[in-house]
Amino acid sequence: MELVNEVSAFNVEMNLGRQVIKEGIESILLLLSPIVPHICHQLWLDINHDQPIIDARWPKYDSSLLKVKHR
Repeated sequence: MELVNEVSAFNVEMNLGRQVIKEGIESILLLLSPIVPHICHQLWLDINHDQPIIDARWPKYDSSLLKVKHR
């Protein structure tokens, strides 16, 4: 849910912003695909992937991208 909230709040005005949004949506689809495979598969194809989502690699954790929010 945190990823969905961050993607929804992200500013897409810049071209880089669009790429970040696309990467976030791809990650969400990959994580949800075992639960709702048919919907995720169709959305995956709708965002211009030519291979089925089942053949895609899962997102990898990259600690260098971690940014801690202080609340």
